[in-house]
Amino acid sequence: MLISFPEIWDFNSYDIIYKGNIRINCMEKIKLDDINNISNKVLNKIAEDILNGKIAILPTNTIYGISCAYDNIKALRKVYKIKKRNKKSSFIILISNISNLNNLVESIDSEYVRSLIDNYWNIKNPQPLTMIFKRNKSLDPLLTGGGDSIAIRLAGLKFLRQLIDISGPVISTSATISGQKLSPKDTGSIPSCIRESVDIIVEYPKALPGVESTVLDVTGKRPVIIREGRIKYNSILEKINL
Repeated sequence: MLISFPEIWDFNSYDIIYKGNIRINCMEKIKLDDINNISNKVLNKIAEDILNGKIAILPTNTIYGISCAYDNIKALRKVYKIKKRNKKSSFIILISNISNLNNLVESIDSEYVRSLIDNYWNIKNPQPLTMIFKRNKSLDPLLTGGGDSIAIRLAGLKFLRQLIDISGPVISTSATISGQKLSPKDTGSIPSCIRESVDIIVEYPKALPGVESTVLDVTGKRPVIIREGRIKYNSILEKINL
């Protein structure tokens, strides 16, 4: 059963998952009916769950993703297990504002990177551009698959930015089993094995675009395209005059 609560948090909706006669999970569902009027009580509840190490399926401005606190190692290991993901594969980190970069990246020295941030992130409606930076050396290697770089995107949905303002940065990885060619734009498209393995599902009131973000490696003198998504590489080069 799915219960909607656009303004106040009066009750919760739970699906209790059983394997045989053994209860294995109790998954909470939240439907956001009015994305422009989400109460602080709802935001605080979701943020508290994330801060307490719970695993969430959250809507983004691309597809539905699995999320947890970026610095909770136990939760990160659980996400790897849920997705059956190779631990050498890193996650994208979602942030809510540019200041979040201070604890995540080594430095931002390039003029073109600042231009990308200004044109695609530091705007009213941030665009689905993921950038790969050199990681802050204080971060746990599990977060970055053991590598020296980190993939970051500023959350496009206002709801997500409000949430991350409270919870801090979260990881985001497609709500699918690793290797599956699937881009879930509604919760019904998410494999049942994923839905039954998380603690909370937040459902957006309309279908998501279903197209993944464009990924750029910005660790060098010029941006290198890793994955072309909604934003086309040529249009990026034109915008930043490269």
